[in-house]
Amino acid sequence: MMIFKRNNLCSYSDEEIISLYLKNKESKIIDELYKRYSHLVLGVCLKYLKQKENAEDTTLEIFHQLSDKIEKHTIQNFKSWLFTITKNTCLMQLRKTKPHFIEIENTFICDDYEDSIKSKEINELKLKLLEESLVELNTDQHFCIKAFYLEKKSYDEIVKDSNYSHNEVKSFIQNGKRNLKIILTKRYAKL
Repeated sequence: MMIFKRNNLCSYSDEEIISLYLKNKESKIIDELYKRYSHLVLGVCLKYLKQKENAEDTTLEIFHQLSDKIEKHTIQNFKSWLFTITKNTCLMQLRKTKPHFIEIENTFICDDYEDSIKSKEINELKLKLLEESLVELNTDQHFCIKAFYLEKKSYDEIVKDSNYSHNEVKSFIQNGKRNLKIILTKRYAKL
């Protein structure tokens, strides 16, 4: 096993450091990546998490898990890969701490008609449009959108109730939301 000196690692490219780590599995090699990029990771974490303490903790967590992730992935450009890992980690943390249940029916209806129709009638119209539009989604998107927004289930609960993977559930919800917005916009234009 080789002992690495800080001076030696400074001259290595990111790709060389990763290759060296995969070969020798020395934590000092990961420390060099931390010295190079911790300030950038912290900056991204601050942008998303807005709290210095959480951002610092998340930065340490990212670098703590970095060795496992390096072993599991083929990395072409370390800096952009690390940015993506950081962004995704922050978004996952935000999802865990702040569940965002968006009221779909309020997202798509404009305020113009709300001035001329009573509130109860508006809500009934919104629900009717939503129900009619949900039917137009494909089966996977319909199931996931209904479970997530109307039944208030988490991704994990939807995965458990279906045979979809976590990524499939996420994709069905994102694509379903986009398609639902298109459908509702077209229907709303006809009113």
